[in-house]
Amino acid sequence: MIPGVPHGHAGGGLIGALGSFFKKQFGHAQAPKQHQESTVPAFNDPIVSSLNHELAKEQAQPVPTEAEQLKQEQHSAWGNYDFDRCIVIFSRLHELEPDNQDWPDKLKTSYFNRGKQYEEQGNLQRATQCYYAALQIDPGFQEAQQAAQQMMEKQGAQTSA
Repeated sequence: MIPGVPHGHAGGGLIGALGSFFKKQFGHAQAPKQHQESTVPAFNDPIVSSLNHELAKEQAQPVPTEAEQLKQEQHSAWGNYDFDRCIVIFSRLHELEPDNQDWPDKLKTSYFNRGKQYEEQGNLQRATQCYYAALQIDPGFQEAQQAAQQMMEKQGAQTSA
């Protein structure tokens, strides 16, 4: 603690004193202009933002974004038939990149595939939920329509196409 300077919230206390010290010693920090390819998020505080920008420039290998990490992970999840993980991955990718039509397509297929797995395991509740989710994304998804109808017919349920 700095004598006579209370610690506390931004703008006052120790953080305020540090900010004042920085400005006095080094001048006002200029927040770098964000470019779309930047891997460093923009921060409201110009001192933090300029530091992170400089550190990112010094790194030989940039830190992958969440979307980049998920795109890499999707391959092993798909290859291992881990459709639970695929559903989580493609749901998040769809949130991060809502204009990319690959994600809803892969998500509906993941729901369908997981539904088939659940049905084979005898978990009809989860199978029904998965088929329902796939058809929510794409009501015209033929494979999911057929699987859902066949499952319901096996259970003696009425189906109406």
